[in-house]
Amino acid sequence: MNFANLPPGDRWAILDRELPRMIANHVAAASVDPSDEVPVAEIAARHGIGERAMVNRLRVLGGKPYQLGTNWFIRRKSLVTVLESAEQTTT
Repeated sequence: MNFANLPPGDRWAILDRELPRMIANHVAAASVDPSDEVPVAEIAARHGIGERAMVNRLRVLGGKPYQLGTNWFIRRKSLVTVLESAEQTTT
């Protein structure tokens, strides 16, 4: 679904439906220290996939992982939003 291509009436209906979830995600993310970061390798190991695959999955879900040296990281604030997004796509 591309929001920009929807008719105006449908846009309002989708905003009415999705806005409370979006606001809740950002409120949850706001309660996390913005400088706290998580190694992507740690998340990948927990979920049983490779680090690079996890980086790609995080990006698909709206996360912004970044690379420092040879290691990948994601800010915990971004991870909270990604996890909320993952929950919504599975339900």
